[in-house]
Amino acid sequence: MVVPDALRAFAITLVVLNHLFLIAHPVLGRPIRLGFLGIWGVNMFFVLSGFLLGREFVRALLGTRPFPKIDRFLTRRFLRIYPLYFVAVLVSVVLVDAFLHHVSTRVILEHIFLLEGADAQAIFDLNIPLWTMGIDAAFYLALPLIMGAVFLATRGRSQFTKACALWCTLAVFGIAAIGARFLGVSRHPQTLQNFAETIVFVRTPLGMSVAFVLGIAIATLVEVLPRDRIPQLGYASLAGSGAIIGLIELQLRLENSAITPGLGSSLRITIIDPLAAFSAALVLFGLFQGRFAVVARIASSRAIVAFASLAYAIYLFHYPILEILFARLLHDNSKLSTFAELTALCVLVVLPVAWIASRFVEQPFLAIKDRMRGNARASYESVSPVA
Repeated sequence: MVVPDALRAFAITLVVLNHLFLIAHPVLGRPIRLGFLGIWGVNMFFVLSGFLLGREFVRALLGTRPFPKIDRFLTRRFLRIYPLYFVAVLVSVVLVDAFLHHVSTRVILEHIFLLEGADAQAIFDLNIPLWTMGIDAAFYLALPLIMGAVFLATRGRSQFTKACALWCTLAVFGIAAIGARFLGVSRHPQTLQNFAETIVFVRTPLGMSVAFVLGIAIATLVEVLPRDRIPQLGYASLAGSGAIIGLIELQLRLENSAITPGLGSSLRITIIDPLAAFSAALVLFGLFQGRFAVVARIASSRAIVAFASLAYAIYLFHYPILEILFARLLHDNSKLSTFAELTALCVLVVLPVAWIASRFVEQPFLAIKDRMRGNARASYESVSPVA
């Protein structure tokens, strides 16, 4: 599964790069904003989760393997994400409270119980990227229930019927997600100007489910569509189309930098995440099914593999560290030199912290998770940095 691992590494790079620009605010003629990179990267994480975890259930639905035991699935998910997440919360509390500002007990508890995404104040008070973790947890709970319902409803049917039933179910959730996003913007116009409010009312578990839906849909295509049905050029075109759609998402994000109330602005906020997710899904499907030799060589390189293995730890720990480094050592924003210094500090500080956290917290729990499975980690059960 070298392509998903490489895409994971690429996505985490985009997220961190976005946060470097967000904190340093470099100016080159005008302020440089790269928020679209973060949006695309986060949606790629969710698409990867839908693809890699959903594929296990898709195979069960199509009759190629037994349906996963829900208790074991949820236990493995807990071991995969929560121990390192819990440590990241504790470390963030210590660092932020010591170097930036006081962290209230309420904010700490909301983060421990994965509820920070429902409180606009909590999102900013500790470690901003952690808002995605509650969405991942909701997906883990919903996935076996939804797939189980489709499994029971289509028992005894043909594979084609089962696949169609699953796609119809996914389409319903996708449409509901887009509708919920539009209603969230319409009823809470402050989401047009406030990032935290957007998370609370628009980028909810339902509002972000388009990315998971697309990941599961891609997993279904991989299982039912023979790879040689489409030539390599076709897969390359799909991946290229995904990149072009990503550029369209960029333009929408740039326009949102000066957003004003109105139907057009509401529609842009509504579709910007689904558009990024669709872009990410096309890139994933095209590169995964195309099996391009050059992509495989890059994805399997030692540097990419090592970086991808640290992706989850980097995601959890980088933001408060960057905030503290900037506040304590750099201070001056708007300069490209300050951005370059913060980037260098990110490499020198965040990577070692991520390695330590991964080595002494993440990996021991992954070993327990793998032993529960009874064999080595399944090749398709890798997980995204926010999964």
